Amino acid sequence: MRHLPLPKAFALSLLCTALLSACTPQAEQPTPSDDTATPSTSLTHDTDAKIMDEEFATGPKAAATRTPAPTEVRHSADGQVATIAIDYGNASVGEYTAPVRGLIIAPVQSDKPTPLIILSHLRAPNCADLESRYPCADGIAELRYDEGMQYIGEHLAKLGFTVVIPDLAPAFIGLGVKEPYDQTLLWQHIISPFISTIEQTNGGDDKLGTAIAPVDLTNIGLFAHSRSAQMTDTAKRLFGDHLKSILAYAPSYETFELADISPAPMDIPYLAIVGSRDTDVGASANLWLSHYATTPRNTVASTVELPHFGHMSINRTAAKAGIDDRRGCDMIACQDDKAHEQMILDVISEWFGASLQGKHSTLPLTPHTPLPEQVANHSARWLALSPKAIGYVDAKAFSETALDKSAGVQYCAYSDPMNPAAAIMPACPEPEMGVVQILTPVAYIDHSAKATATIKGASALALHIAPAGSHADGKGATVDIALLLDNGETVSLTIPATHPALMDRASEHDSGSYRLGTVHLPLPQSIADRTITAVTITTDRPVLVRSVDFW
Repeated sequence: MRHLPLPKAFALSLLCTALLSACTPQAEQPTPSDDTATPSTSLTHDTDAKIMDEEFATGPKAAATRTPAPTEVRHSADGQVATIAIDYGNASVGEYTAPVRGLIIAPVQSDKPTPLIILSHLRAPNCADLESRYPCADGIAELRYDEGMQYIGEHLAKLGFTVVIPDLAPAFIGLGVKEPYDQTLLWQHIISPFISTIEQTNGGDDKLGTAIAPVDLTNIGLFAHSRSAQMTDTAKRLFGDHLKSILAYAPSYETFELADISPAPMDIPYLAIVGSRDTDVGASANLWLSHYATTPRNTVASTVELPHFGHMSINRTAAKAGIDDRRGCDMIACQDDKAHEQMILDVISEWFGASLQGKHSTLPLTPHTPLPEQVANHSARWLALSPKAIGYVDAKAFSETALDKSAGVQYCAYSDPMNPAAAIMPACPEPEMGVVQILTPVAYIDHSAKATATIKGASALALHIAPAGSHADGKGATVDIALLLDNGETVSLTIPATHPALMDRASEHDSGSYRLGTVHLPLPQSIADRTITAVTITTDRPVLVRSVDFW
């Protein structure tokens, strides 16, 4: 049984996102009427509607004469949180111009300066007719995704954070991040005035028209949804070492082809939350992080998949507009909008509470933290890089064990059969059942494989592994690891087939999808002074191994 492999299957999912959810029934693009009007400052009224739509679809075209909206200030019922809607005018990159506006949400007072969090929202159609253009056609309301995150900002303000939520929908209209205009540069132009205002407010300026607590601009966190994940390098350039941590939801990276993959994650604490029902970006975070498994780093970088969540519903504006990427929720389990909101509030509070306020967290925020079985009361499927590792055994290092010449092992990759020219190496065997979602080269191990090593002083290991498909009996793979020591002794470890990284993923509704997951295993203290000279992996079913990391 042949299934659509990744990256082809995943590329189709990403294509849906690139077309602004045009693969969903809710996002079918309406045919523009002949009387569509646009401001005379950009196009004349007698221009053909189709040409106008194509012009606006390439990027934002805010009029130079656009009048900024007046600043509005609202307070919570108890008077402790201020929400300021502010409009700075326009920002331009080349011939494209977007409004610079959004929300500042902050405690009115605090005993000490409050950490700052930037909530950077997703890319989605920004007009109520589900067109992507700025300005929208005459008579068509805008969809303000910054306002869709307001409930998160208010929640965080109550916990002692100051929050900036920029309106990025016009800036994100273009399909590409860099072409036809640089969205990362436009993102920076939009964020910067908010920071300047906060600096002035810290200095006693009453620019906001209301008092807010002082803000600690040396202690900043970034929350990135979808397209915004590709703004993290820009955030680092803007904030420098003051950017302390990054939390992403359904992040989108360049994972069509390995040759074009997004750069390695910055050495800043990073966590990505991904819903198992996300059909917009799917496994993008997993595909991206797994490729950099053996890239040395000092801080954590992890992605966790939570069951039945989708891409859109953490944003109230998207949910209200009926934009939902998921399929078959009338037949399969799907989390509702309220569950999405509660999950993201739980995770964002805990992550930034720990990384910016020093509170306790069970999330992996520091090196070698155990991976929790649940996140926000939902079962967790982890891929976690290994910070401060003392050594790695890469997939390429594995070879057949000397004692079992029938064992099969290949160093290979899952390439798109529809684009053979993009293949960088031999293709891994396709599963008879299920879909493998892995972009980076791996060791395909049919039964047993061995690699030499020189690892001294290890206290634990991380194995990045996935089953090579589903099986009719519904059972996962049981994996044994043997570590040969320099004194001739062997340490044996077993990972049961029920581990989330190894379990069978087939269900009555699909044949199962497989991506790399992480298993952490402690090592006996007795080998702390010994050197590991070889690693052997034995499995009762084919598996795919990216690396074994030691610390």
